Amino acid sequence: LYERLVEACPDSHIERIDLTTLSDGDRLLGWGAPTILVQGKDLCGLEPSNSKSISCRNWSHGLPSVSDIKKKVSVIE
Repeated sequence: LYERLVEACPDSHIERIDLTTLSDGDRLLGWGAPTILVQGKDLCGLEPSNSKSISCRNWSHGLPSVSDIKKKVSVIE
């Protein structure tokens, strides 16, 4: 997913966050991994869980394509 994001947004600042380094209760722990957030919003419009614990994200239709990422990022920005 990271490689697709880099390809879709080559001129953007991309920050990778290791969820295992975050403090208990950190707001970013509510997002399943991997997740792409643009200006604090999920790329696919999902909301974070209230659990604030590390979890996996299930991409039921597979990871988004480079083209899909470009389109969705442009809508959020």
